[in-house]
Formats: sequence, structure tokens, C-alpha cells
Amino acid sequence: MKSTVQSPRTLAAEIGRRLRQVRLNANLTQQELAQQAGVSRNAVVGAESGKVHLETLLALMAALQLTAQLDAFLAPPELSPLALVRLQGKARRRASGATRRSSVTSAPDGGDSPW
Repeated sequence: MKSTVQSPRTLAAEIGRRLRQVRLNANLTQQELAQQAGVSRNAVVGAESGKVHLETLLALMAALQLTAQLDAFLAPPELSPLALVRLQGKARRRASGATRRSSVTSAPDGGDSPW
């Protein structure tokens, strides 16, 4: 597709034309593709004209073995550095000291230091 901004209707029609061309290159009739995708022939006709439900489009793409191209069509979003930090959790930056104080025996003179 061209890099210029196009209307949704124009983009849908272009996807429909491409879908039709892939079907023809695979030497499939609309009926054969419909059977493989588990949809009606009318759904294939609608898809090729740019009027299709998302689930139907995905079923047709799967039948035409095009699902690997979904990443090029709509790449999975990358996590931002801030989101990565949040996923990692909070790393300890210093010791709390609470564990050490409770495990140290008290000094014979009753002070805090055992020395």
C-alpha cells in the first residue's frame, strides 16, 4: 500500500483486492476458500469487496496460510522501558537491617552491641 493517508473504505477495498489475488494465485474458487475457512461463499465475496468482519478475515487468512503476515500488518507493541521496570518488580537497593538486629545477641552489659 502507498504510504499516503487513505480512507478506511479505500484501505478495505485494497485489502479485499489483495485477498482475491492471493485466492486466485492459490487456484481456489470462492466456494473452495469458503469451505476451507468455514465461512459462507457470501462472506468471501464480501471480504473481496472490502466488507468483512474481523473474525471472517482471520479465518480466510488462516485458510490461505497468511497468518504469519499478521506481525507485519500489525506488529505486537513493544514494552516501554518504564513498563519493563514495573514488570521486573522492585529490586532491593539496600539492606533493611531488621533481620540482623534480631539475630544479634545482646552484650553482657545489657547494651545493644555484643562487643
